[in-house]
Amino acid sequence: MSTIKIGLFGFGVVGEGIFKVLSQKTQIGVEVKKVVIKDARKKRNAPAHLFSTDPRSILEDNEIDLVIELIDDELAAYEISIAAMKSGKSIISANKK
Repeated sequence: MSTIKIGLFGFGVVGEGIFKVLSQKTQIGVEVKKVVIKDARKKRNAPAHLFSTDPRSILEDNEIDLVIELIDDELAAYEISIAAMKSGKSIISANKK
């Protein structure tokens, strides 16, 4: 079974929760490879090497199969979703707008 590599946009309550669940469920064949955040100075409950403030670290990474967008800025969420689809990645968005 191949591993699905995930890029997360956002690491608030929902993003951190998804990260924790996926990290604990190694048997389902998924790996969070990168997390894009707004504020790099904020303390996070995950390894530092996962975090970036540059969206390209996910959008231009050919190993990432799935983008999960969990941010509160609807315009940025739209742009992330379009860019992800144009690069051939699947996208899940929690944005209600």
